Amino acid sequence: MKAYLKQLGAILTAGILTLAISGCGGGDSSAPAGPAAASAFAGTSISFNPTVNFLTASTLTYFNDEAGTPFPAANPAINGTYTYTPNATFTAGTLTLTLDGVGSPLVLEISNFRRSGANVTGFTARSGGQSYPVSVTGSLAAYQPPADGGGGSGESRAPDIPAGMQGTYELTFHISDTSPITGVPADGTVTTFTIGARTLSFDGRTLTNPIHYNDNPFEWIFKDGNIWWAVSEAVNGGLNEINVQGPYSAPSIAFYGQYNDRDGSGGGDGGYNSLGIGQNGGYVGGGFNATVTGVTGPDTLPDGAHLAVQELTMGQTINISFSNNGDLLSPDLFGVFNFSNSNAASSTYLQIRPTDTPAVSDTITIAKDGNELPVSLTIYSVRTGTRTTQVTYTLDVEIPR
Repeated sequence: MKAYLKQLGAILTAGILTLAISGCGGGDSSAPAGPAAASAFAGTSISFNPTVNFLTASTLTYFNDEAGTPFPAANPAINGTYTYTPNATFTAGTLTLTLDGVGSPLVLEISNFRRSGANVTGFTARSGGQSYPVSVTGSLAAYQPPADGGGGSGESRAPDIPAGMQGTYELTFHISDTSPITGVPADGTVTTFTIGARTLSFDGRTLTNPIHYNDNPFEWIFKDGNIWWAVSEAVNGGLNEINVQGPYSAPSIAFYGQYNDRDGSGGGDGGYNSLGIGQNGGYVGGGFNATVTGVTGPDTLPDGAHLAVQELTMGQTINISFSNNGDLLSPDLFGVFNFSNSNAASSTYLQIRPTDTPAVSDTITIAKDGNELPVSLTIYSVRTGTRTTQVTYTLDVEIPR
């Protein structure tokens, strides 16, 4: 997985420009807030001699017909992609634009957001020691702080964390294959957490005012800028794990890894031994270990060479967990599979990889027994909408309920 990401990163960055708009790490919490996520830019444009049109939550066009400016010329417009990372107080951020066919980096620092109501109308950018006024066209929504937890779409103020979860825990971080951002711990980092009724303390700092997302009662989320710390309860009580992830408001959820104590000595059940059932019938707020005890397939329709299906092997122990919105996360599978649908008999998860040639769509279906526990995992791989290869793995799962 990591090798694949490195190869993909090399392809994407070859011969392109990285335009990084960066602010200070801390920021003045009294200054006007800017956008909360990349999705806020979709449908807007910014102008500072170049004009950048944000088409979606990740794609853009860049135009600059003025020669002699510090910024690359582009007439006609060129395409690109972008990401956005705000600082902890949303008063500055890092907007990274990757432009097709341009090879020199350009770094801008932005701050001093100008607001009209809930929207950003402009800000100041610095490059090469010079400041530039930037105007915004369209509705660029600014971050709106929740009132004592909750307030965003899908968010609600969480009740106090149960007494059985409160306490001090020494947990180990297990990193995922998602490229980490600033603030994500290194793999294997051991951290001491203290969980209070409405606080999460670690590394000399304390986060407050947890939220629930989509009314999931198994997870207390502490917002920390562009990182959300999700404290998960085991179904039979106690601490399950602490997930480290990006905001659920983002168009694609970034799962950076999780803190847990898999031998159970941390006071809970470890990282992979409990499951919650959400309102839609899907798994939430936990995970499981499973041993592969049987393999059926691969089978391909129509007949022909098998597609490259994600492979597990007989006797392999796999780790699978679920975010609080039901997405499937696993270091043993290729990235994040987004929740699709669920019922008493099965749950289905989807992943699309448009960068593969040809594009690949993978679906995972977890079959359940009469107690809604997982018994098998089927992976379907589809190319160009016609050829499909599937393989089913029988699982031996032990989960206390």
